[in-house]
Amino acid sequence: MSARARGSFGEYLKGLEWKFEPITDSTRMREPYRKYSGHHGLKPGIAKRFDDPLECLAECGGLTAQFMSRLAANSNDYYYH
Repeated sequence: MSARARGSFGEYLKGLEWKFEPITDSTRMREPYRKYSGHHGLKPGIAKRFDDPLECLAECGGLTAQFMSRLAANSNDYYYH
């Protein structure tokens, strides 16, 4: 994990900044978004692996248990402060 990611999430967000650049005729624009046209939904049997939305995010969204723990801890810290 990077040194910036080890601190509290709030401190990390304070360090972010916008970097605007003027748009000129030579500016390359991002290609338009292509919508997904494949199969939608969960694979059969996946829904049996979790009981709530947070477990679903961890199982299907690639969010690790460590990330979910930090999210909960920072949320609790925010509430108490």
